Amino acid sequence: MTQLLRRRAGVKPVSSWSLRGCCHATGQPGPTRNTSDELLTTGLDTGTLVATTSGATTGSEAPTASGPDTDGPSATTTRASSRATSEEIAERLSLDLHSGRTMAEVLEEELVPGVTVAVVRDGEIAYTGAFGIDPQTRRPLEENTVFQVGSISKPVTAMGAAWLGQARALFWDMDVDEVLTSFQFERGSVARDEPITVERLLSHRGGINVTSFPGYDADEPTPTLSEVLRGYGNTTRIRANRPVGQYWYSGGGYTLLEQVMVDATGTPFIELMDDMILEPAGMVDSTFRSPLPQGLRAQMTSPSIDGQAVDARVHPEHAAAGLWSTAPDLARLLIAYQGALAGESNSLLDQRWAARLIEYSATNSFDLIVGHGWFLDRPENPQWFWHTGTNVGYNAEIIGSVDGRHGAVVLTNALDGQDIIADIFATIADIEGWQGSPR
Repeated sequence: MTQLLRRRAGVKPVSSWSLRGCCHATGQPGPTRNTSDELLTTGLDTGTLVATTSGATTGSEAPTASGPDTDGPSATTTRASSRATSEEIAERLSLDLHSGRTMAEVLEEELVPGVTVAVVRDGEIAYTGAFGIDPQTRRPLEENTVFQVGSISKPVTAMGAAWLGQARALFWDMDVDEVLTSFQFERGSVARDEPITVERLLSHRGGINVTSFPGYDADEPTPTLSEVLRGYGNTTRIRANRPVGQYWYSGGGYTLLEQVMVDATGTPFIELMDDMILEPAGMVDSTFRSPLPQGLRAQMTSPSIDGQAVDARVHPEHAAAGLWSTAPDLARLLIAYQGALAGESNSLLDQRWAARLIEYSATNSFDLIVGHGWFLDRPENPQWFWHTGTNVGYNAEIIGSVDGRHGAVVLTNALDGQDIIADIFATIADIEGWQGSPR
């Protein structure tokens, strides 16, 4: 089914060589799946800060290490200066964060066991690094450690919805009632007269209930997508009970969208996303499967709350919260998406559909500017897009520039990782000379 859709979308399959090589900073073949032996390091004191890094080291002109211009640029997102090497980025992140603290101090003070980082510069991965430990095993994190990334699942799902739109398999302006064959949702009086479309679900304006999902213990029965929609799990039945067209953040809306995508194609969501997005983007250590497949379990970090390890939750709500990924994989996705925004041939999406994801749709009560899958830095002509993700024991964020192909990913194995994430992004903005960044 997806091969037929690929032909209709005008997207050519990407060869396995180009998947591995297209996004690696040095131009050499990129990552293959790590084994558990590659992940486990020995001879280290796991009670101290551990940092591992890799990345491109070139001497050509690039952004400066100066603070971001909060007014934002009109045509560029960075200042021109000499590049920071991966070693220089690692040193700055380790010893001199934006807050004036060292990474070891921040990890200890914020009760965050560990964090991984990837920096994108000029469409290449300039740096990847890992700091700290797994709270359960006490082993050092690696740059390819796998985390749950929570609601970062949503912009990834939005790329899948754009891919289907491009393939003319899913019409964004059609009422989803006309697509759904396996589930019919209830509409309250405030939602009866307006169409609930894919476009509105993507921008949290579909009037759908359920803000977020707590997940399930690994040893308890996990409901299917159909059962979640019908309220047979630990959340209420998915229904439209809010005014359609008004913003209200809704993981339930993305869960409904997941079923829409399945019914529109007759293909399971995980298979769809593998074929449309994850594999073409070269995301070799990422999956929507939950629990995590055995092959990736050796790479995962346990989550934590207040510095104490907890068990990872299972999320059958794949589109809303189910993605497992790594910082380098999300950086590859960022590069692939930015290539589509730039109109590169044989991209993940064509330029028009990539641009739809950063079209302004609403501003919420906290002045967050909402696109379709992404949040934006401004309503008109956005320069930056971003999203956060929080599941039990994990906190993550991704940010990218519309022009210039810059950005970063920060993943933590702590529920309250947002402060260290903000500190790291501010430091990267200083190093890279980002202008107008939301961070």
